[in-house]
Amino acid sequence: MDAITKRLAQIKSIPMIKTVGVDQAEDLGTALLNGGLPAANISQQTDDGLELLRLMASTYPDIVVGGGNVQTVGEARNAIEAGAQFIFSPVFDHLADRFGLRFIAAGSI
Repeated sequence: MDAITKRLAQIKSIPMIKTVGVDQAEDLGTALLNGGLPAANISQQTDDGLELLRLMASTYPDIVVGGGNVQTVGEARNAIEAGAQFIFSPVFDHLADRFGLRFIAAGSI
């Protein structure tokens, strides 16, 4: 098991971030850390999603930041380049083939 998977398994609950804008990144980071949830699954289906992911990944090294609801290879590539440490996707098999990612079944961590 790689280090990120181990950290996510320890956290056990990974909040999906869908309605937070870039202007709320500091409040989000503080709330996650203060609440004992050092992980964020940031939806890539919102206007600010990629930029929020980039900002959170670069500003909060203690938070495991990932791209959520990733639906295309381009979205996966952009999220990874922005600093995503994991990808959640409803079409993961296709993305896994493209990027050589491991599949983690729901409930297995």
